[in-house]
This record gives sequence, C-alpha cells and structure tokens, in this order.
Amino acid sequence: MSLISMEDSLDTGALVAQQGFDIQHDSLLNEIALTIGSAQAELIASSLKMKPTELQGQPQIGTATYLEKRTPADSEIDPTISLADQWDKIRVADPVRYPTFFRLLGHTYTLKIGKLGDE
Repeated sequence: MSLISMEDSLDTGALVAQQGFDIQHDSLLNEIALTIGSAQAELIASSLKMKPTELQGQPQIGTATYLEKRTPADSEIDPTISLADQWDKIRVADPVRYPTFFRLLGHTYTLKIGKLGDE
C-alpha cells in the first residue's frame, strides 16, 4: 500500500511512504478488508510522525496501471470447474452487493460461504 502526494492526474504524485501486508489464501472478503484497514491505519500513523522534508517523497517510476472495477458478472463461477480452482474468485466476491453465483439447469443459484471455525 502506498501513500502518494496529490497531483492533478490520478495516482501520479510522489511516493511518500509504503506499508506492506499479507493476505492469507484462506481469507474471505471481510478478513481481507480488516487486513487492509489495519495497514491503512499503520501507514497513516507513520506518515503523521514524518518530518516535512520526508513528506516530499520520491518520484514514481513506470507507467500507471488501472484495473477495471468489479461488476456482478465478475462473481459468476463455472459449475463445471472445481470450487478449489475458483477459490480466489469465490472468496473475494462481495456477499451483499455481488454474491457468487452460477447458472445450472436453467436456474441461477447464489453461493454463500463463511468459516465455521478451525479444522
């Protein structure tokens, strides 16, 4: 996660600070959101302790990459492919706005997942 200075063009400002974080392969969307929120809080807290000269940052290198916004269609899974092979798609689907779904036998079904506890 990066803290960059504001510029007229989107995401073109100088790189002021960065905060790393790990997302586990068994994390569901709500757990991922908590991990990201904690990293954001740490990044903001560390930036508030920076000296004004440190806030100048370093110029970014390379070209910008912009990802498409997720839509409901991104939450569709293929019932002929194993759940394990589609796990990353299933675990990041928003269960409220964009629930995982699949089409089978002329119907559309939603899939709800949650952790019951440790094995």
